[in-house]
Amino acid sequence: MRVRLVSDYRAVAYSQKVGGAMTYDSEFILAGQDGKTYRLGRLPRKAGRGEVYPVFGERGNTRLYPRSEWKPINFGHCVPEVLDQDGQNACCAFASVQAVHVARAIAGAPYVRLSAGNLYGRINGGSDTGAVLGDAIKALEVIGVCRASIIDMYTWRQSRWPADWKKDAPRFRVLEAWDCPSFDHVASAILCGFPVCLGIFVGRNFSVRTDGWLADYTGGGGGHALCGIGLAYHESRKTWGVAVVNSWGKDWGINGMAIVPESYFKYSPFTDAWAVRVVVDPEGAE
Repeated sequence: MRVRLVSDYRAVAYSQKVGGAMTYDSEFILAGQDGKTYRLGRLPRKAGRGEVYPVFGERGNTRLYPRSEWKPINFGHCVPEVLDQDGQNACCAFASVQAVHVARAIAGAPYVRLSAGNLYGRINGGSDTGAVLGDAIKALEVIGVCRASIIDMYTWRQSRWPADWKKDAPRFRVLEAWDCPSFDHVASAILCGFPVCLGIFVGRNFSVRTDGWLADYTGGGGGHALCGIGLAYHESRKTWGVAVVNSWGKDWGINGMAIVPESYFKYSPFTDAWAVRVVVDPEGAE
């Protein structure tokens, strides 16, 4: 097993051969059963629970729903485009930018394609070695993210950015965020109408079935970030799951989307999920 030291974080081991089906290595690569390779890139969380943002349901106009009040909901129609991180370890940036896209659509704002490259270049320490999901949310709150027409979706090197990108970024900024430390917090945030940026370990069997659901988590994996856009219930498996849009293009899952069962939050090293409310600039249309 190869172990790579990434920035100032603990050693992250991702080289794990599992059943001949998938391989995780120190470059955050997942080799799927479909013969394709996919990039990951979520580094371990640094902050403790509630340290960066309040826990959902404990402050502000938020509420932790009891399970008796849960119901399926899906904002898939608010996903304007399935993104593709295209060989970069930039899942945290792509998931976070997608959350802004979805939040704007829920609010009725026009689609503006935002630059994951602009966000990734501010949180990756200057190299394509992944990022911390919480850092992406904080960067969206402090400065925002500019349009992809100003900085290309994949241009993360700051030396290649135009000088005036900061004038555009505040139009597309996270206004509030909440920490969602459990599946119940994630579900409640979605029921309240918030998209959720979440980080999971992809597991040994991260393949989407014909019904759109992933199999239950069975161990192993590498860190990956996705955008949660719904809550679903599987009748035969008697389990809840989070509907997500991935950043591996439309060929993965069901048109780029899937449902992640609760087992990924209960039995894996799940640490990260952030519900967001964004600034909706009426002049943000291109």
